[in-house]
Amino acid sequence: MLREKIRMLNKILGCTLDENGFLQLKNVNLGTLNGVTDKTGSYTFDKNIKNVMEFDKAYSKIVQSAYPIS
Repeated sequence: MLREKIRMLNKILGCTLDENGFLQLKNVNLGTLNGVTDKTGSYTFDKNIKNVMEFDKAYSKIVQSAYPIS
């Protein structure tokens, strides 16, 4: 069941791995950085970094539970 949740979330957020193995979210609007506004994504993270980190922790916990190191 957890793996299905991960696949659904990955599809919604447009998750891919870059050449360095880092998760990239292609369907997430990243807001404004250095005066450049990214409006490419359908979803936007909260501007409060604490809330973003809570999402990161929750997502990590789901992935780690679904794919435990054996």
